Amino acid sequence: MKRLLLYALLLPLILAAEERVVDLQNLGKIIYCFEGDLCEKIVRLTPSGEIKYQHIYHYDYDQRIVSETLIGSLGKIEYSTFKDRSCSDVDQCNFEESNIEKVFDEHGRLIQKGANGYFYEDDRLIRVVTDQNQVFFTYDDEGRKASKKTTFPSYEEEEFYLYLGKNEIGSFSQEGELKWLRIPGMTTHPDLIRAIALETEDAIYAPIYDFQWNIIKLVNIDDGSIIETRPDPFGRNLNELKGCPWTFCSKRYDPETGLVDFGYRNYDPELGEWTALDPFMQDDHPYRYCFNNPMHYLDPDGGFAIAIPLLTWTGTAITSPLWAPGALAIASGAAVGYLSYKGYQYWQKHHEEKEENKPPYTWDDLGDDPTQCPDEGFVWKGRGEAGVGKGKWVRGPRAEKEELYPDFDHPEPIGPHWDYWGPNFPEGVRIKPDGTWEKK
Repeated sequence: MKRLLLYALLLPLILAAEERVVDLQNLGKIIYCFEGDLCEKIVRLTPSGEIKYQHIYHYDYDQRIVSETLIGSLGKIEYSTFKDRSCSDVDQCNFEESNIEKVFDEHGRLIQKGANGYFYEDDRLIRVVTDQNQVFFTYDDEGRKASKKTTFPSYEEEEFYLYLGKNEIGSFSQEGELKWLRIPGMTTHPDLIRAIALETEDAIYAPIYDFQWNIIKLVNIDDGSIIETRPDPFGRNLNELKGCPWTFCSKRYDPETGLVDFGYRNYDPELGEWTALDPFMQDDHPYRYCFNNPMHYLDPDGGFAIAIPLLTWTGTAITSPLWAPGALAIASGAAVGYLSYKGYQYWQKHHEEKEENKPPYTWDDLGDDPTQCPDEGFVWKGRGEAGVGKGKWVRGPRAEKEELYPDFDHPEPIGPHWDYWGPNFPEGVRIKPDGTWEKK
């Protein structure tokens, strides 16, 4: 294996009228075969151009995937319309707060958990220190994790990562040997890979997924043997599983640090929490994983949780496996998952543009004395004295009404702030002493 491959992080994509080809260099190619806008077949080629295996999608008259012919000779998987998302064991569906000691820095990032230490650079986790090892991460110019080095008392090892766009699809040892390679298939979200195959140097597996995007089984296409890999809803048993690194929610689990890398944030299954604040502040508990309800919510990138569709993935919006021009939206009727993703896109766009649409006040404008009228025209409405009773500062008629509430006793990590509501911010924002603001 040429070492050059280790650094070829962005794989070339060749577009043709009915085929899209991903060149894996000396590992061969992946060919996505289309009939119009529908991907009907994915063919994996060897470096010499021979067919290694193929995966076929079957559609109904409404252009929804109803079944798949798996790689090898493993046969078909049929899909029904609805999934049972009930949980027979209540303890599996709830996560009680851990008693493990945790320390966060001024940016709301986890810097200590028990004996473990976490170190950052430009909001990226670059080092984790445990009582058994040290782990170092490097990143490329696109912000993707490029490598990991683990140092043990008597030796060290390093691995490198391969990407298709922004999604990791492979890992290699420091000697250039293939550790894992996943072949992306059709998906309902560009940040969630649903692979048709997982390859190692010794075997090829067909992964079987559940509705949470977890791999629950790996089927060896040569002998039909099965590796059970079902994680619990919070991933608490990941360190016990012998599956691939992308078993949980299609994201990489790192056994040395115990973390799952979602992109925006890392998730700690031992805590049932993220290691950094929710960038969109969807939850009153900004570290909590999927509102403490992963049977009904998922988070594709660690930045925005969405409801898991009532319909299976076959009934939601289907996109091209390469997320290239011509992405499809072929659901028959509106689907919860697709609408939730469109909402995510809206909030992401708002987050990027919020400096252009910021609140009319800063902390310096409002001051730290809640008993003083914050601006001309505001009137205190509520019980008790202005600023100290239950109420708000209010100004203007209903259509143009603005409201300010001094929430100076709010506990960390949110801390003291002014709440503001207005015509451009009907859901409200928090205005903080450090000059920043965020949506409620």
